[in-house]
Amino acid sequence: MATKAKRAEVQTERQDLTIPPIDVKMAGFTIRGISPVLSHALGGYEGKSMEGPKNKQKTRDLEAEFRASLYPVPGHAGAFGIPAAAFKSAIVDACRYVDGMKATLVRGALYVLGDVIEIRDAKPRLRRDVARIGRFPTRTPDLRVRGEFPLPWSALLPIRFSASVLSVPQIANLLNNAGFSVGVGDWRPAKCGSFGQFSVASADFIDRV
Repeated sequence: MATKAKRAEVQTERQDLTIPPIDVKMAGFTIRGISPVLSHALGGYEGKSMEGPKNKQKTRDLEAEFRASLYPVPGHAGAFGIPAAAFKSAIVDACRYVDGMKATLVRGALYVLGDVIEIRDAKPRLRRDVARIGRFPTRTPDLRVRGEFPLPWSALLPIRFSASVLSVPQIANLLNNAGFSVGVGDWRPAKCGSFGQFSVASADFIDRV
């Protein structure tokens, strides 16, 4: 009997629990680049290294590698950008730099819409860097070919969010922290680099993307 009474009490509490409706809003955040963005869709050149005891340097199609490093924007011929997921990840990672802001809360409270966010006001150019692969002291030089968006660049981030959890000013501040301390693309601050930094230029409520 005690067990049945307890179950009845829990059931009553659940019925009395008030769950307010979710307040979902949309806002567009315009960001401006602080440093160039490095795009590398392949995540690194996977061919032969530049040097090696038995490898002869081969002729490489650098233009093809450059094109392969870019993220095309679906539905916009000739436009390139950075995955929307990279900006969402940067926002969530930036929570560690804001006292009292929980990453788990932010992860479920906002979404950067779209597949690839178009980089505006800058055209990608071929960039070549020599990287060292392997462990010291036998690290081998390797040519990395990536697309670089030089300054000035900008982007519009359409963000859907729960207004009961976050406000537009709070999201803007999170974005500023993300742009300064985390960044997007290759060699960003989160990866011991200085590329892919940005700041918020404006923020406005929008009805649709």
